[in-house]
Amino acid sequence: MTTTHKPLLLAAALCLLAGAVQAEDNWASKWHGPYAGGTIGLGAIGTAIERGAGTSDLDYATNAPTFGFVAGYTFTGIHENRDSGVLLGFELDAGALIGSKSDTDPVLGDTKLDASAIGSARLRLGYAWERTHLYATAGIALSDISVKGDRSNDGIKAGIALGLGGEYRLNDDWTGRAEFLAYGFANEKARYNGVERDTALGVSNLRIGITRKF
Repeated sequence: MTTTHKPLLLAAALCLLAGAVQAEDNWASKWHGPYAGGTIGLGAIGTAIERGAGTSDLDYATNAPTFGFVAGYTFTGIHENRDSGVLLGFELDAGALIGSKSDTDPVLGDTKLDASAIGSARLRLGYAWERTHLYATAGIALSDISVKGDRSNDGIKAGIALGLGGEYRLNDDWTGRAEFLAYGFANEKARYNGVERDTALGVSNLRIGITRKF
């Protein structure tokens, strides 16, 4: 190799290194922006019904497969360095929640727990490095979960959603995720065997999914 070629090879190597560093510096652009995708999981629906003074509540639950749609937007730049940073985002999801269970109690009589849909609007706050993103999420939940006693308490119920999750960027466009969400709904009055009693309702969901960035 001639001496003339050595400076040229060194310059080329420096250019490649600079390009690699620049690509790392642009890690945030891989997360920033809108996305949408689908999820599938195994959830559970549950209720706690007041029996009365001196007796424990009636608690029962059942598994509920879930599948649905998710869409959101991720912001970067809150705090970032070359290869990591804090991410803030907003996310909407809606889907099917397939669960139903009946119970017969000597105090409350016949009851039936049922749900078919759930959704939420949540903020996400997390930390990302390279291809990995871990986050916490919280927001408002909506569901048609209900317990039927003397009469059905059908209708859309509002509550809160809390969760933890993680994402892994498969490539520039596609991201895989796994997350756990817990939903709580305000206690309500329902009539069982002619008596109004406090009724609590809740949902949990462990799900996986895939999203595409746009």
